[in-house]
Amino acid sequence: MPFKKRYFLLPVLAALFVWLIFQTYAEVKVNTIRDFNRQQLSLARQAAQGLERFFSQYQNELDFLAGRPAILSLNRQGKDVLHAYYASRLSAIRAITRVSAQGRILYTVPMAPQALGKDISNQEHVQAILNSRQPVVGEVFQAVQGYPAVALHVPVLRDGVFHGTLAVLFPFNELAERYVGNLNLGDFGEVLLLSRQGIELYGPVPGHRGRNIKTTSPDIPSLKSLIVKMTQGDEGSASYTSDTLQGRPVSRKVSKLAAYTPVNLGSTYWSLAVTTPEHEVLATLQGFRNRLALIVLLLISVSLTYIYFGFKAWAILREEKHRRVADQALRTSEEKYRLLADLLPLVVFEADANGVVTFANRIAFETFELSPRNFKNNLNVLLAVAPDDRERARALMSTLFEG
Repeated sequence: MPFKKRYFLLPVLAALFVWLIFQTYAEVKVNTIRDFNRQQLSLARQAAQGLERFFSQYQNELDFLAGRPAILSLNRQGKDVLHAYYASRLSAIRAITRVSAQGRILYTVPMAPQALGKDISNQEHVQAILNSRQPVVGEVFQAVQGYPAVALHVPVLRDGVFHGTLAVLFPFNELAERYVGNLNLGDFGEVLLLSRQGIELYGPVPGHRGRNIKTTSPDIPSLKSLIVKMTQGDEGSASYTSDTLQGRPVSRKVSKLAAYTPVNLGSTYWSLAVTTPEHEVLATLQGFRNRLALIVLLLISVSLTYIYFGFKAWAILREEKHRRVADQALRTSEEKYRLLADLLPLVVFEADANGVVTFANRIAFETFELSPRNFKNNLNVLLAVAPDDRERARALMSTLFEG
């Protein structure tokens, strides 16, 4: 294998290994988020089922009461039944009300004189049951008793004839708190409970409860997309960004994971979402990520060191190659020079600064009767000069070597 290819192979393999490491981490991250979303969705379903059972229980109880003649006629016995029922459910309901077929309040417990005879037919949920004669769970509204509530109405029927409704009012804040406020959501988890029309029944920002989330939520596309899915009654998981954490503003947007599911209430539905910041979900991967980062740094360090010494060795070898080429060229030049010198009919020799002969041609050997043996014994060029002229020759040589 060529030298350069051999030294580039390890960095390429290291880069491939680093890519595989990042792919592994990405896959682990995706699987962790997917598993966490499943857990959150299961948690949301449990809370939703609790709310569904709650309303189903009260609907069954109201259906039973509405079928009693005393409730239909609303005589003394019927009023006593309403009082007894209210007393037995005081921790969960705020009022139980008998409404006429025209939508007027006939009786309410606890007593609210300002409410008796009040026409509530303009309320959306009352209009719905007056038209459908079917049980209805309403949106959050301001009750005539003076507090925000959620109403459950069931029809009062005799022989198929509609005689009005029997309704209970739930304080929506306490209802939501009871079923979703105690969910185990970690340090920064949040719950969002929306009505079908987008009214916040429960959420991380207390001041937003009872208001439409479309008017209170920031203009963040991912959050608006989640709200649309929730108000459509969909179920699934999503990610979105938010500028709040547990209801408090943060300096930079936080990425959150949400699992949402509908709360089916017969005539309508709510939507429940459980959300957790992504950094809390991935906190368990921090040690794994740090170890991968350390491995990557080591690989990069080894690769850079390998490349450095590889290039250095390659440069040395290239310089050695150039030197060998130059030496070969020099030897070739010297051979040509000596061949030409031997062909000349003149004495040709070379000497160093001390006058020691380093080269002599064939004519020089013949003229001065030199032998290779004498030549190897450091023959001095001044020996070829007459004794009377040697000093002058030595001075001339000094002048030549001095330039």
